[in-house]
This record gives sequence, C-alpha cells and structure tokens, in this order.
Amino acid sequence: MKKILVLVSVAIVLAGCGSATPKKGEWSKPAEKPVTDTSPATRDDSFAPGKGMPEIQSELTIEVLPVKGNPVLIKDSTFTVLYGAGPEQEGKNLAKALKDKGIKYIDYLIQPSSDPASYMGAMGLVGEIQIGNLERLIGDENFMRLERAFMGKSMVELLAAGSIWYLNGVSFDVLYPMQDDFASGRVQDRTSVVLVTKGNISFLLTGQIDGTAENKLIQRGKLKKVSAVIVTNGAPEGSMTEGFMQALSPEKVFIVASKDAKPATQGTLLAPGIVLRTDGEALTETSALGKGK
Repeated sequence: MKKILVLVSVAIVLAGCGSATPKKGEWSKPAEKPVTDTSPATRDDSFAPGKGMPEIQSELTIEVLPVKGNPVLIKDSTFTVLYGAGPEQEGKNLAKALKDKGIKYIDYLIQPSSDPASYMGAMGLVGEIQIGNLERLIGDENFMRLERAFMGKSMVELLAAGSIWYLNGVSFDVLYPMQDDFASGRVQDRTSVVLVTKGNISFLLTGQIDGTAENKLIQRGKLKKVSAVIVTNGAPEGSMTEGFMQALSPEKVFIVASKDAKPATQGTLLAPGIVLRTDGEALTETSALGKGK
C-alpha cells in the first residue's frame, strides 16, 4: 500500500511539472494568481526577463508607422518592439513599412486592445517578418487565429498588469489592465497601458483607456511622473482627465491622431515621419530624415 501511495504522489508531482510555462509556439494560459502589485516602486523585478543582462549603448527611438491603426514602433540597435499592428487589411502595408526600415525580426508584439483593428495587421507579417513574443490581452477567436498563424514560431504570453521585461536595459512595464478589469467587457478596460523607461526618460503608452480606467490607475497608486505621455487613442473627450495628468506630470504630451482630430488635451501631434529619440538622459524630436526640432 505504501508503494502505491508513493507512486501516486510522484505521478501528481510530475503532472504538475507538465503544466509549467508554455513552450515556444504553444498557446498561453491565464495566470492562476495574477500579479496585483504593479507599482514599479514596490515590486521586486529582479527575475524579470532580460533584467541585468549586459547592455550595448544605443539610442532608443519611438515613432508611429504610416499604417492605418497607427502602430507604434519602439526600437534601438539591439531590439524591436511593436505596439499594435493595425487592422488585418493593412497587413501588407505594415510588412512593407517594417521592411523599408530594415526590420526582419520583432522581439515583442504587444496587443494594444481587444479591438482586432488594433492588432490583426500582424497577419500580414506571417512568412515575412518573424515575431519572437506575442503579448496578448484577450484570447478571442481573432487572436487565436493569429496564434495559429505563428504557431511554432512565436511564444505567446499573457499580457496583464504586473508583466515586465527588459531589452538592452529598457524596461517595458504593463500597468493596466488587471485581471478584474476584463470583466466589464469594455474595450477601454481591455487595453494595455505600458510604461517604457530608458535611464531617466520614461514614456507612457495609454492604449484605449478613458476617464474611468484612468481613475482606476489613480486609485491604485500605480502612476508616477513621466517624461512623456504618448496618447495612442487620439485623446477623445472624457479621457486625459485632470487627475490623471496631474499624477503623471509629463514634460511633454504626444497625441497619435489624424490631423483633423479634436483631442481632449493639448499636446504635440505625433504623426508618421516624426521620431522621438533618447539616450536615457534627454528627449528630442526629429523628422525621419534626422533633422531636430
């Protein structure tokens, strides 16, 4: 009887080991106990992917690609991150825009919201540009189709508040949403708010959040002063509330929107052709041709 109990115990332990982190190309599964403390000031990120790795001196650039849906390209000489990919019909244009910049590999593709028009353009990259990590918010039928297209070629990871990784010393810290926020079903809650930091310079990508989501971030105490806010939803009425902007106290506000948009807050239009650059100490704006502003 003792031998049988021992064998059963070993089998249970081994079964538990089999359910560990998905292997490359496998569909990811939601965390059983999502991280709830996402404050960069209090969370221990010692074991975050890429933390403490040797760094190569390189300028960080952020720009909006000339593709419908306004995907944001974040890169230096060692890595490439794409925040959004636009609608599926823009896939070929997205692939061309990336290839024109000499990009053949994307380290991380971040799903900016549950709206398929914000990320399904990545279907146009299949067989053209490799993606290392697909960071997903919602595993709906659209994203599952994207997962299948990259099956065996990309790691799929759950994207939620508390996720953090480093690339060449640059941190990507997801502040929103928490697992509970998904329950509302609103696109404004099913959107990724990401803090990007290099040295003393930090950018907050706002996703599709509105005043309600902004208040949640304020109440959770997850906001801190940033160098710049990149408003990726065009700052519609009801967003960029006074309390939200006071909590961030940004030196600059960049709005990703069409030229005829009427944003709810003042800022600089961040359109294709404008590049934000930083060495970790200062932030500059230049044209794609390199002329400073």
